[in-house]
Order: sequence, then structure tokens, then C-alpha cells
Amino acid sequence: MRTWRQWILGSLLIFFIGWAMGCTAPPTPAGENFPTFTPAGTLVLYRTRTPSPTPQASPTLTLPLPSPTPTPIRHVVKKGEDMFGIALRYGIAPQALLEANPTVNPRVMSVGTVLIIPAAGLPTPTGQVPSPTPQPLVLGEPVCHPALDGGAWCFVVVQNPLEQALEDVVAVIRVSGNAQGELLERTAYAPLNLLPAGKRLVLSAYFPAPFPESPQVAAELRMAHPVPAEDVRYLPAAVEVEQVQIASDGKSAVIGGNIILGESSVTAQVLWLALQAFDGAGKPVGVRRVDMPAPAQGDQSVPFKATVYSAGAPISSVEVLVEARP
Repeated sequence: MRTWRQWILGSLLIFFIGWAMGCTAPPTPAGENFPTFTPAGTLVLYRTRTPSPTPQASPTLTLPLPSPTPTPIRHVVKKGEDMFGIALRYGIAPQALLEANPTVNPRVMSVGTVLIIPAAGLPTPTGQVPSPTPQPLVLGEPVCHPALDGGAWCFVVVQNPLEQALEDVVAVIRVSGNAQGELLERTAYAPLNLLPAGKRLVLSAYFPAPFPESPQVAAELRMAHPVPAEDVRYLPAAVEVEQVQIASDGKSAVIGGNIILGESSVTAQVLWLALQAFDGAGKPVGVRRVDMPAPAQGDQSVPFKATVYSAGAPISSVEVLVEARP
């Protein structure tokens, strides 16, 4: 009986030992390496800055800087000077000088009167401005006459061969021959705005000192505009010269006569005379504009008497032109 129990207990013990050994993982054979998975890296979360969009620059309104304004020159009138001659001396249009001094009466301008000389020119525009086409006029040979102050008066005659009146006749006179080899240039203006058909005007320009002793002088027409036949800015007028008295030295001439205004119901508010002097060779030696009293009614005769002076050779002949405007 005891033998039987021992045999049963031994069998159970052997069974449990075998079962336990079957559940154990088999040993890894020696000398064999199996690959193992190693993570490439650890994913780490970071907070990065998102670039903000660059704001576009707002359009800036650029205001142009003001151009420097030329300072007007003040001229004190001396004995023997008139407004027209002063305008020519400074190279500006006589009308511009009148407009710059509206309170000054050129007919009674006294010695010591202070005149404001406006700027001779305007700023050059940025764009291309077409220049007026010069009319086919006859330009004479320019001549220059030395002045007492070391400068010179230069004249050039412009002839209108057309059957149409012209206005705003302007030329340029160029002088070379000084020690520095510079080319001097001045604008030559006419004594009147109007150049009638078949007539001529003496244009003048003043060159300040020093003036070359042996100058080479040339002239070029700068501008001339045709006047339409129906234009009402000019009134019909004519001149009757009754007296021409030339001084014994030929340096001056007194001209007298009448201005005849045509039939018109319009009153002439502006009445100008151009006195032009020529030497024995027909070259211009002097020019003067005379402002006549205004207003003057149409179909009226206005007497005048004025003097023109020579800047060079003795005066041999004179011519008178008139301009009347409402």
C-alpha cells in the first residue's frame, strides 16, 4: 500500500516538473546576434515663431520744395534815364517793367524814383516746350556802340516783308572777342509790340562792361508771331511827321508831328511812338519809345514832339512808328 502511494506521488512530481520546464523560454543559442530596434530619435515638440507679413510701405505724398524766388533788383532813376531805356539795360521787356511798377508814371518819372526790376526770366520747365517758329523776316547786320560806362548798346534792324503784321519780335545778339574767349549773349527787344506789314523796327540790347574792344557780333531772330486780320487788340493809327531837327553834332534829333487815330468807337488807352535813328550808311544808331498821353478817342489827332539820341555815329535820318491799343 505504501509502495503504491510513493509511486503516485513520484509520478505527479515528475509531471509538474516537466510541465514547468515546458513553459520556460528556450535559451538563445550562443554566438547568434539578433537585431534589435533602436528608435532613431525622440519627437520633441517646439513652439516656433511664425514670420509676420512685412507691412507694405504706404505711398508717401512728396511735396516739391519751393523754387528759390529771384530777389528783385531796385534801380534808382538818374538824370536822363527813362523807363524804356532802363528796361533795355536790364534785358527785360518794357511792359514787364511797367507792370512791376504800377504806381510809377513813366511820363513824369523824376530823378531818384526807385524802380523794381523784375526777374529777367522764369524757371525752365521740366517738359519740352515747343518754341515759336520764327517768321521769314529780314534781319539786318547787328552793330554795337560803346557806352561811357564801358558797356555797349547793340542794335539790329528787323524788316517785315510780309503782307501781314507781326508782334512780339525778339532777337538774340551774340558778341565774342573778349580776353576770356567767352561768348556774350543778350536778348534784343523791339520798342513796340507791333511790327506792321512792310515796316521795320530797331531792336536793341545793352551789354554791361567790360565790352570787347574788337568784338565779333552776330544776331539771330528768336521769335515773331503773326497778328490775325480780325485781331481787335490793336487800333488803326498813323503818324504824320511835320518836323525833324537834327542837332549840329548829329547826336540827337527832335521829331514833331501828329498821331492820327482811325475811325473807331474804342478809346485808345495805350499810345506808343517808336523813334528810330540811322546814320549816313543806314545803320541804326539809336531808338526810343515814347509813351503818349492817354486815353485818346478814335478819329482824333494827337500832337507829339520828342527827341531821340545817337549812341554812335551822327544821325542822318529818322523813322517814326506808332502803336495804339484799347
